[in-house]
Amino acid sequence: MRCLHTANKRGHAPAIMVRRSLIGTALVLLSACGGGGGGGSAPAQPPPVVVPPPPHVLAVNSGVAIQGLTGEAVLSFRPALLAAATYPVGMSFTITGATGGIACSPGVDFFVVAASNVSATPAASTTGRLTLDAGSVNRQVDLAICSGAGSADKTLSFAWNDGNASGVASGLLRASASSTLELSKRINDTGITTCASLAAVGLACPQVGLAGQDAELGRDGTAAITGQGGFRVSAFMLTTLPNSSCVQDGVTGLVWEGKTASGLHSANATYTWRSAAAANGGAIGTGNGGVCTGSVCDTDAFVAAANSERTCGFSDWRLPHADELSGIVDSGASAAPTIPAAFANQAAATYWTDSPKAGDSAGAWAVDFNSGAVTAQAKSTANRIRLVRGR
Repeated sequence: MRCLHTANKRGHAPAIMVRRSLIGTALVLLSACGGGGGGGSAPAQPPPVVVPPPPHVLAVNSGVAIQGLTGEAVLSFRPALLAAATYPVGMSFTITGATGGIACSPGVDFFVVAASNVSATPAASTTGRLTLDAGSVNRQVDLAICSGAGSADKTLSFAWNDGNASGVASGLLRASASSTLELSKRINDTGITTCASLAAVGLACPQVGLAGQDAELGRDGTAAITGQGGFRVSAFMLTTLPNSSCVQDGVTGLVWEGKTASGLHSANATYTWRSAAAANGGAIGTGNGGVCTGSVCDTDAFVAAANSERTCGFSDWRLPHADELSGIVDSGASAAPTIPAAFANQAAATYWTDSPKAGDSAGAWAVDFNSGAVTAQAKSTANRIRLVRGR
């Protein structure tokens, strides 16, 4: 090896180290030698390009919770993780927009529900950290929303940061006492997470020539962002309320009655459709025509019994509207009943809504959780019920 010197534009002679090929006369550039005069150091090299690690958290869902008269609702903030996330995943959070505490008390709007992998500032529950391992059962930050019949609607801001990425999710605390609050326009998606070709179903998305299928749109369109641990942020956001069997829907804000194996809320109990309300379609319906325990076996009587009992701490239970009940149908379910697994003790059967059938005073609408279809039924039919609360 030897250094050759060539003049540059300014007349200097930087040295270039070359090596003569053993099989020819080609010169191979190796590196810069010292400056003119045979000495000096190599010129400074640019620093290496540092590629930051990918974020573990891709997004955090926004949600709705409806405050109750005596019971506590839950507002959940669940992260969607990178499919190849490296565990443990840590996510810090800060909550603003309402008053936090360590438990419900006068002036407190919410507190962070205790979990082994969630830490929160004890005094205010407004800052904390969620840590996820591959096998973590709890995979979200749950806020217990305190009862507040006299409070107004409030919007929470849930700012998060996993060290590589950050973002803000929102949470709407809808006041139960708000008489001007309209029906929520937020709806669940269908639960369908696969695509179809002209010849088959249950296929991966997308399918060539058949773009824009159900599974590619809306909340279902993010079903592939699953992370680890068997959860997703698409279609449904359901949380069982503390110390109860009732289920909070984080998308719509509605709270659903939990069913049990026996007793007043037995999953097998049936009721005929009866409503003394003016909006009953012109006929009150059939009283006490079902088979149940703990109440007269029609819809009016069961609603009254649940409110008298203050099921899950609430006394504003009602029959769901047809669009509300059909909104918890999981059309992507592989088998009946066609409803998310969070709804325990669900039967593959027909459930009443409060919606009478137009033009038929003897009929009302129901949802079949065997097929997922909305069907018209005679009010004298004995069907099941799952009550709801909220607007």
